[in-house]
This record gives sequence, structure tokens and C-alpha cells, in this order.
Amino acid sequence: DPDAARVDDAVLDALSEDDRAAHADAAEYLAALARDAEAHGAAVLLDAEVAALQPAVDHLFLAALRRPAYMAPTTYVAKAVRDAPALYNTYQCYLVGSERRLALDAAAAADAGAAFGAKLVRGAYLDDARAAGALRESKDATDDAYDAAVAACLDAVAKGERRYALLCTHNAASAARAVEGLDARCLKRDDARVAFAQILGLGDALTGALAAAGCRARKLVLFGALDDLAPWLARRLDENADALGAPAAEAPLLWAEVKRRLVG
Repeated sequence: DPDAARVDDAVLDALSEDDRAAHADAAEYLAALARDAEAHGAAVLLDAEVAALQPAVDHLFLAALRRPAYMAPTTYVAKAVRDAPALYNTYQCYLVGSERRLALDAAAAADAGAAFGAKLVRGAYLDDARAAGALRESKDATDDAYDAAVAACLDAVAKGERRYALLCTHNAASAARAVEGLDARCLKRDDARVAFAQILGLGDALTGALAAAGCRARKLVLFGALDDLAPWLARRLDENADALGAPAAEAPLLWAEVKRRLVG
């Protein structure tokens, strides 16, 4: 069972002794990095990878949660912050079985006594996932899977589980359903355990609408050389086809904002 192997150490069976040692070091360093980020009021979000590499990333995430460096109490961090996860993993809902991997990892985090941080995306490696036979059968199926993953996280939050979700989507319908889900479960729209995020410059009107609705709205700000960022941006545009028509719809809003800034 490849999904279950991500949770236990079966995924390491094919590694040499040196590679296992390197994996253990990586988990230790990742745990320490997450705690350093937490000490500065931040968290580490692991990005998704291609299908062949994702199980190793998932295992590294769970291994870090079990490390003493991650679980040790940190007296210099306020309790309200310490209760939140310092490390999030990304779940690509265009992959078949993503809902099971989300549930397995949530249970593994609970077993480790750690808060579970899930960053939910649709997915960005379409050609790779299609070649691996791991892609859902349609865009509608991916949309349904994404909304189901959001609902599962909101259910866990409403039950008082230590679940935190970052809903990364440029799909206005999914964002609206998520807001409706918060309301239906009598959760505050600015609940610290649920936040939304879009890329700066993409879906900015959606981010503004979420913020105006009282939600925790975030922007992903890119940093680095264009040559390094270009492949990442190309994948994001492929992933977020829903948002490609947004600029036309947002044009009146953008011109209004230009006018406001120029003439007040």
C-alpha cells in the first residue's frame, strides 16, 4: 500500500544505510527550521512535488513531526502560537486518492501529538500526473475533490481537532463554498485555523473579497530571479486556469483603484 507506506518507514526500505542517515538528518533539520520559523511568528510550508517524489516529501514531513526538536516545548513562543503547526504539508487534489492521504496524515499527526497543517491545492504538475496515471478523470472531479478536502478540514476544525488549513485556490466558486462551510459550521470567518491564499497579481479581486468578508486572506509574494521563478509561474498558470479569465472581469475594479490613488 503506497499511501500507507508514506506514514510508516516502509518507504525507506529501498534506501541504503547512508541514504537513511541522510533522511534522518533532513527530518531533524526540517524540524529545527520549523521551530525557528515559529519563533519568528511564521511557519514552514512544504511545496508539492512530482508524483514520483511526493511520497518521500510526505514521509519527510511526518518524520519531522515526530522529531524531539519539533515536539519539544519552546518557552519563548506564546501558547496561542505554539498550539498552531509550525510545519504544513501540501495536498494536491487533482491526484487520485488525495482524500485518503489527507486523512492518513491527519491521523499520523494526531498519533504524534502534533497539530496538523494542511495546504490544499488543486495541483501543478499536470503532464507528470497524467503520465503517471495519477490524475483524476476530469476537471469537475478535481473541483469536487478539492471542495471535499476543504469540507473534511472544516469538519475537523468544528470538532475541535488540532487541524489547520490553508486554502490555496483562485477558484471563486470553491472559495465561496468554503466561506459558506465556515458559516454552516458556526465557525468564525476569521478563525485562526483557516486561511485563504492567492498568488500576488493573480486573483487579487478574490483576495480582496475574502478579506472584505472577514476571512483571513493571504497573498503569496514571489521572491527570486526571473529565470528561477519562470518554470514555477508557468505551472501555476496551468494549475489555475480558472483564474485566467479573471483579469477581464477585474479590469473595472483595477481602473477604479488607479483613479482612487490618483485623485483620491
